[in-house]
Amino acid sequence: VSDVGPVSQAPMVALITARAPITAVS
Repeated sequence: VSDVGPVSQAPMVALITARAPITAVS
């Protein structure tokens, strides 16, 4: 269960970070 936390959060944070500038430009 300990692995699920950081492993699941990493891609989520990366998606939000990558999506933020795209949403701002759009």
